[in-house]
Formats: sequence, C-alpha cells, structure tokens
Amino acid sequence: MNSVNLDDRHVLTALRQMWERRDPAPADLDALALEAAERAALDDELIVLELLSETLEFENVRGGERTLRFVSHGYEVLLRIVREPDGFRVDGWSTPATSGVARIDVDGRERTTAADDVGRFAFTGVGPGRATVSLAVASDSAPVWATSSFAL
Repeated sequence: MNSVNLDDRHVLTALRQMWERRDPAPADLDALALEAAERAALDDELIVLELLSETLEFENVRGGERTLRFVSHGYEVLLRIVREPDGFRVDGWSTPATSGVARIDVDGRERTTAADDVGRFAFTGVGPGRATVSLAVASDSAPVWATSSFAL
C-alpha cells in the first residue's frame, strides 16, 4: 500500500469536490430557505431585542433609565423604563399605532392599561422582576404583539 502525504487543504478540496458531484446544492437553495422561513412564520416565533441604550452603571440607582426596542410580526415596540421612588415607570409606544389593552406581567403579577390611538401606554409603580409586555385590541382577545422577557 502506498503512503500518500496530503495536507489538510488538499483533503478538504477533494471532499468538497466529491460532495459537489454526488450531492450538489439546489441552484435555488437561498430562495427555498427564505420560503421555508416565511412558511414557518418565524417572525411570530422570533422576537428581536435590540438594546438602544442601557446605563448599567445606574441600574440600581434612582433615576436610572433605559430604552428597549422589540420588533415582532410587523410591529415595533419601544419601552422606556425609569426607576421612580415607588417602583418602575414603563412607557411604551407601538408602531404601527394600535389602540387596545396593554398588559404587563412581572413574575405572574399582571396589570393592564389602555393604549391610546397613537399606540402609547404607560404603567407606573411596577415592581421588580422578569417582565413581558403585550398588547391586544380588546381585553378578551389574543395579543397582536408581545415582548420577550426582560428584567426590571
């Protein structure tokens, strides 16, 4: 048996060529992947949390403020969180503007408030914990959007 000394580059090149011959990727693989993602309604499942500003050094200090941005299923939600003497104030804006019932759930403690015609709502005196915020067009309907969990 002959001993062949191939470096990694040659071995990997040979493997790639073999797979390209035996099991080539479809020419429209990118379009198929996008279609599969749309069918799976990934925008319902995936919520992108983008921290616009967070002053971690002031997290436990009165007056600390941060803004969170959530994007889900065609909605953009901005939450401004401010520490006040009686707890947290959570101001929210929904785009596109949607009036209805905003709900905040902090570790199982739920509160509701009205969202006005421009999609604005506010909660005051909210206690600390893991929170989610959602908005429904009516108190007994399913939410049109909901944030992922965040810390207060």
